[in-house]
Amino acid sequence: MNRFWKRYTKYICLLLVICTVVCAFGCGGARQPEEVADLFLTHIRDGHTKRAMALLHNPEDFMLGDSFSIDLNEALLAHLSWTLGDKRYDGENNYYMIEADITMVDLAAVMGELMTQYFDQILADAVQGITWEDDDVAAQLTADLNAVITSDDAPLCTRSILIYVVPDPDGDWLVFAEDDLINAVTGGVLELYEFYSYGI
Repeated sequence: MNRFWKRYTKYICLLLVICTVVCAFGCGGARQPEEVADLFLTHIRDGHTKRAMALLHNPEDFMLGDSFSIDLNEALLAHLSWTLGDKRYDGENNYYMIEADITMVDLAAVMGELMTQYFDQILADAVQGITWEDDDVAAQLTADLNAVITSDDAPLCTRSILIYVVPDPDGDWLVFAEDDLINAVTGGVLELYEFYSYGI
C-alpha cells in the first residue's frame, strides 16, 4: 500500500492542482449580478449604448415610446452616478434584486419648468398678436436646456430603485430593463414622456 502511495502521489498531487486551477478559472469566469449591473451603468455613463444594450435581457424595452432611444448627450451623462447596495435573491423566480441609488440631472423638473415658462410667454405674446414659429421654439428650448445641463450647478435628483438581474442562457447575468431603471438613468424623462403623452 505504501508503495502505491509513493508511486502515485505525484500524479495525485498533479491531478489536484489541475482540478484546483480549473475550478478557479471556472468560478472566476462567471460575473456576479452586481458586477453586471455596475458595468451596464458604466456603459450608459460612458456613452457606449451598444455595449449597454448587450447587457440587457430585453433591450427592445429600453426605449421611450416607439422611437425615443436611450442615446443621451455627453453633458448630461457626465452627471450620472450611482451606488449599489444590498442584493436579494428570489429563488422561486431565479433573479436578483439589487438596491441602487442613481443620481442624474433632474430632467423632469428642468423640462417641466422650461415648458411652463415657454407656455406662459407664448400665451402672453399671443394676446399681443405675436406668434412663435415651431423651429424657433425648438431651437431656443434646446439652447436653454443645454445651458442648464452643462452648468456645474445643474439640479440633480437621486432615485432609489431596484435593479433586476436575470440569468443569461449562456451562464452569465443580464439586466432586466424596467421603467424605474429607464427613468432613473434618464433623469426622469420617462415620467415626463408619460405625463405629456397621457396627461395628468
